[in-house]
Amino acid sequence: MANLPLGPHRLEELAKTTIDLAKQMLEKNGAFGPFGAVIDSDGVRRSVVGEAGPEAKAAQIYETIRNGMRNQFLKNEILAGAIVAEATIPPELKPEFHEGLRLSIESANTARLIFLPYRKIASAEKLSEPQVDPHAIGPATFQYGELLAVNVRPNIFAP
Repeated sequence: MANLPLGPHRLEELAKTTIDLAKQMLEKNGAFGPFGAVIDSDGVRRSVVGEAGPEAKAAQIYETIRNGMRNQFLKNEILAGAIVAEATIPPELKPEFHEGLRLSIESANTARLIFLPYRKIASAEKLSEPQVDPHAIGPATFQYGELLAVNVRPNIFAP
């Protein structure tokens, strides 16, 4: 099947479900590695993970996923792709918090980065205990800022 443009509602759904899953993983584990999702040529949404070995860094996993999606696009196997990772948000976007989720989402007619700023909120009880390192208290509650979106050049769906 040829890659036909998707309606904006399908891309919004892909972005929302991918970001929601990233938030769940973040809230459960305190962190997560890059992962993605695609809408295949039959219109079915599928999750995508990168297999880059046990010692792989987040950037390597991200590239593995991106390269896989690029290959699928070139074979007309996908209509859209999204990859989410933890990131530092560019200061020129004036985020509420500097850390956040970065979602790269692309289709034949759209290429966008979406950032969701966040900050960890440690438990006041745990922080009040003597000699507790706030970075070592495990999963925490997160406060999220407003979504920030930027149109970019296509990377996966580049002609």
